[in-house]
Amino acid sequence: MCNTFNLKKACKDCPFKKGNTYLHPEGLKERFNHVTKQDRSFSCHKTVDYDAYNEYREAQSEIEEILQCMAEDGHSFKEISTERQKLESDPHFIDVRDKYQTTLKNEMYCAGMLILVKKENMIFNNFPLRYAVSKGLLDLNQFKDEHEVYDSIHEAINAHANGI
Repeated sequence: MCNTFNLKKACKDCPFKKGNTYLHPEGLKERFNHVTKQDRSFSCHKTVDYDAYNEYREAQSEIEEILQCMAEDGHSFKEISTERQKLESDPHFIDVRDKYQTTLKNEMYCAGMLILVKKENMIFNNFPLRYAVSKGLLDLNQFKDEHEVYDSIHEAINAHANGI
């Protein structure tokens, strides 16, 4: 069962909720653009397992560093590809990757972002959201306390820029 869209209202710490002004305005705008212009998702920070994510990124980075050193030492593409397969089949890496992929199943879309994108009439700009609505996975009438979320991205950016 899909729980991606289970959140019905912005959490108390949501950066899209009026009065929460802890993000850099450009970061806020970037997140909004990811959703409205790049078909990306935006998970609620309370549903993300940052430890699993960081551990996975660190393991990936270590592999890339080893492969980069091999490339700099003149190893062939075939040798580097073989080493990548070996490193990615290491039981520790597999455990880290699997743990991270399991945590992804528990992430839920940020209700504050969804409400803001809905208010901006841009929800259908995002293909996955458009698909979710068309398949009944996302009900745009499910949200509660929409008035607590900024009415526009410009209002949110201005509030975050001025700490209001």
